Amino acid sequence: MRLITAAVAMFFALGCGGSIEPEGPVDADGEPIALPGAYETWLQIRRMTPGAGAISAQPMLELEFTDYLNPDTYLSFNLVALQSGGIVARGDAEYIMSTKTVRWTPRRALEPGFHYTVLLAAEDVRSVTASPLLLSPDSPRYVVDETLNPTPHPTRPEGRWAQVEAIFEARCASCHRDPQWQLNPLTFESLVGKRSAQSEHLVVRPYDAPASYLMHKILPDYPLRRFTVQPPPWAPDNDPLSREELQLVESWIRFGARSD
Repeated sequence: MRLITAAVAMFFALGCGGSIEPEGPVDADGEPIALPGAYETWLQIRRMTPGAGAISAQPMLELEFTDYLNPDTYLSFNLVALQSGGIVARGDAEYIMSTKTVRWTPRRALEPGFHYTVLLAAEDVRSVTASPLLLSPDSPRYVVDETLNPTPHPTRPEGRWAQVEAIFEARCASCHRDPQWQLNPLTFESLVGKRSAQSEHLVVRPYDAPASYLMHKILPDYPLRRFTVQPPPWAPDNDPLSREELQLVESWIRFGARSD
């Protein structure tokens, strides 16, 4: 009898008698959500601010993700919204690539006294490596307090080519000017609007930092690039660019990658 019981258990454990695995996750419509591949991880929201509680009628939300976003995600009209019952407040989203952050503001003032929850188009949210979003069950809940002042929008100073050039001069020129390496000279003319030899992207695509291969090369943890991060480990000054330097380069591209 014990042998029969053990054999039946093994039969089911091997999947010969049908799956005994739990059902996979589904979206709000009951449709299965594709799971990450064996070597991928879920995309998650690392931080959402403000936290739960009172917000102004014109708030700004910041969602920091664990990975860089696919362009179809940060360009989506429905990426982020606030919902109160049957009322959905849409807004405008700005993607700051260097910090993996989306800033969202509503197009119209929220209703005073209403309680809102964050609504994400989870089925459309993907990382650059196509990993799907894993939503947290502890999404913040907000109540609109009309006595609070509108949330000030952080300013993003417009980067200038002179500032970007100074970074390249200090951090990259020792190798890029060495004829032995035969590297891109990192001049304005060699960067802006030029096709990368390592990618289908332009090296710098004005107004579009996430689509600029320069950003892919200098972000130390960007997962999709050929060869190594810049500056490379063997460079005299091999520390990655600082957060401030990365944001300045991104800002320069975002505001049009002008030469002045």
